[in-house]
Amino acid sequence: MNFFLILFLCIIACMEVIANDNIPPFGSKMKEQWFTLNMDETLLNHGSYGASPIVVQEKLVSLFKERSTNPDQWFQRKVRPMVREVAKEVANYIHANEKDVVMVPNASTAVNAVLRSLNATKHHTFLYLNFEYGMTKKTMEYIKDKRGWGLKELTIAFPTNKEAILNRVAQELKEDTKKQIRFCVFDGISSAPAVIMPIEELADLCHEHGAPILIDCAHCVGQIPLNMKETKVDYLLSNFHKWMLAPPGAAFLWVDPKHQETLNPTVISHWYKEGFTKEFGWTGTRSWLSILAVPETIKFRQLLTDEAIHKYNNQLCASASQYIIDHWNTSRPVPLEMTASITNVMVPCNKKVNYDINDFETLPQINPDECYSWTIGDAAKYLVDENHTWSFIYELQGRRYIRLSCQIYNEFQEYEKLVSLL
Repeated sequence: MNFFLILFLCIIACMEVIANDNIPPFGSKMKEQWFTLNMDETLLNHGSYGASPIVVQEKLVSLFKERSTNPDQWFQRKVRPMVREVAKEVANYIHANEKDVVMVPNASTAVNAVLRSLNATKHHTFLYLNFEYGMTKKTMEYIKDKRGWGLKELTIAFPTNKEAILNRVAQELKEDTKKQIRFCVFDGISSAPAVIMPIEELADLCHEHGAPILIDCAHCVGQIPLNMKETKVDYLLSNFHKWMLAPPGAAFLWVDPKHQETLNPTVISHWYKEGFTKEFGWTGTRSWLSILAVPETIKFRQLLTDEAIHKYNNQLCASASQYIIDHWNTSRPVPLEMTASITNVMVPCNKKVNYDINDFETLPQINPDECYSWTIGDAAKYLVDENHTWSFIYELQGRRYIRLSCQIYNEFQEYEKLVSLL
């Protein structure tokens, strides 16, 4: 290796060290210096719509300006190859074959494409769980109304764990002796409650029954590692605008090659019947800019490293949730190991009751009006409008839970503030 090459590599290494030295610490400094989030607001609900760092926002603006110089040629000649390059980069990030990945605006678009492409007749049934995301449930209801599919919703009682979920699904599939269950739909990480699901074990169960499986993994990428070359699922989608910090409107859909020929986007356009990637590569004139900003979000993540981000976010969620549990004397709906950067804590009764809210065995379901003097709408008004703070609150089996999102711009003191307000 010659002297000049060694010198060049040393300079590059020194530049990386300098750059890393300039990285603000995670927490309020990160929020202040690398995001444009309001410093006067306590934002603990990243999981819903995400937030992008300044460098990604700047990339979005530069892409808009580039498009604006010659919109006609940008749409005619540039955008489709650019989107495919993004798909290749995403495929590399999730360890997938690039021919199996397409970019879509959001999870809803992907779910609708998969479910509305299914060729089936009456007496075929969807299998899913009671806490499946609402959009996905509504899409299956649409297929039921239009094509006569059946809906089999399995109730999972909380608190629960991985084994209980798998046992309940296995039991239902075993009892389906007529093989009416033809398609399984599960979250990868559910929304409310936030639960990391045993994806591969569920895939095994469904495949043994002869049913393909769709994983709505909207919260997955950026929160847990994905390796699509080793997965057993048939379809998987995830948003980049949640935990990967991309602008809203960026997601991917991964499809096993054996299903690609029968899958079409919900919006049919010029490349109908010309192959999986071509069909999804153009579904009409739209912005595409958020998708084109995805490589910048990957670069940002690589600068900070996935390992460091996961470690910080997960440890923050673990310590914050435990602090709240200890303060409120309540519990989690699932073990801590079934959560990552988004977790849940039960909210205690603020009315005097003659039972223990943590007694799920005797009281699997309670009347929230007996326990709480406030509505979720009241809580939103109090937290957001009066105290500039928000963390998602939802109801499950009559009990109310607060969902804590933990991102690199959050810090422990914000969760202490949340407890003091509630």
